[in-house]
Parts: sequence; C-alpha cells; structure tokens
Amino acid sequence: MTRSLIAAVAFMVGLSAPAVLATNYSTPLSADEALYDSDCVFAPSDSVGLCLNPTYSLLNLTNYLDAEEPYFIWGSNADENWPWGNGTHEGQTSFPSGGYAYMQADGNFVLYDSGNDPLWETFTWGYSGAYLEVQDDDNLVVYSSSQVPLWSIF
Repeated sequence: MTRSLIAAVAFMVGLSAPAVLATNYSTPLSADEALYDSDCVFAPSDSVGLCLNPTYSLLNLTNYLDAEEPYFIWGSNADENWPWGNGTHEGQTSFPSGGYAYMQADGNFVLYDSGNDPLWETFTWGYSGAYLEVQDDDNLVVYSSSQVPLWSIF
C-alpha cells in the first residue's frame, strides 16, 4: 500500500477528506521539522503513522497494517493515561483547524493551535538534537541525540 493511499484512509473519518493530499515523511521527525494539516510521519514499514488531523488540529497515531480496518493507537486529546505529554486540549473533542506539530530544536515536540498557542507537548526540552520516532511496534518515542528514550506512549 502506498503512503498516499494510507494518508487518504487516515482522513476519511469525520466530515470530509482533506482538500490537499498529505505530505508524508519517513521517521524520524528531526529538529525544526513540522507536521501541518494532513501531514504524516510513518514508521519504517509504513504500517504505523502519526498524522495531524486537518479538521481538528490533533495528533492521531494509527496502525494501517490492515488497510480495511486500521486501528487507533493514541491521540493527543486522550493523553491522560500517560504521565507526560498532557496538554490543554486533553479530553476535548473539537478543535479549530490550522494547527501544527513541531519538533523543536530544544528537543520538545509540541502541538500548536493556529494562534501559535501550545495545546500539547512532550515536556522534553533541554535535549538539543532529540528526534521523534514512529516505531513499527506501535510506539511513539522522543529520543535524545544519543538514542536514550525521553518520552513515549508505552
């Protein structure tokens, strides 16, 4: 399955498909790289993707191994189950569009709304060179430049 098809399936939920096809990246997402509306970053096998939902400005991690029945793994608005990463949009179900997710040079991965206000973050600042990795085992991890895990969903 191609990444374009995977990205299209990722956004066939809700009101409508995105007006612009997603830009897809291979993991990792390095410092100063960002996900904008409909962008995705995929694990090496392309079966797991972290995508920025274009309608609601929230992050969704989904396994697409079975294209007919992809399954949801994690969402930035449902992050109360993890000790780090809670944000101001925890538990919310609707958000304004236009946000973006940014892997900052200081090592913090942050979801911003369209007004540049942070909605959610990994709280991993202070680690220059850190990067975000989408893994084939369905995990999402921020690693330091020396490959030490700083934050993960599992």
